Amino acid sequence: MVKSRGLILIAVIFTVSMSLFAQEIERVTFQEVNPNGRSSRDVTVNAIHMGWEQQRITIEGNLQITYRSWNILDQGWTEWEIVQRSPALTTNISEQYQAVLEVFYSYPRAGLRIFSDGIEIIRMWHPPNGKPFPIWWAEDGRSYYAFFKLYAIVPN
Repeated sequence: MVKSRGLILIAVIFTVSMSLFAQEIERVTFQEVNPNGRSSRDVTVNAIHMGWEQQRITIEGNLQITYRSWNILDQGWTEWEIVQRSPALTTNISEQYQAVLEVFYSYPRAGLRIFSDGIEIIRMWHPPNGKPFPIWWAEDGRSYYAFFKLYAIVPN
């Protein structure tokens, strides 16, 4: 479970938009990965598709830097913003890319629960149009992208 300050504005926009536009409720099944990373369970919820998130991951020196951009309700992509700077597990971007691919292959329907301003959001891997996978190399070969579909869970 993650609380993101960056999603507060998105949650407000989404809440207002939900009241203005009728959104279709879907049954969404995702894999909730246990904290040990060795097992998962399927969780099915009622949810509304609220938009997309893309991340660009790069390594600079000993730091992994993650940039993020959103497109909520097809309103257009936000500017890239740095959302995380942390010690890199490896300084080799190819090794890190391979590790992320292994996670994807192990849990292709993994969903991360994010709580923002009273809204529970599920972020799931999802390939963008024209791509076979939700993870791919940047053209410069020094970073890679990850693409996600965002759902707002509808309370029962």
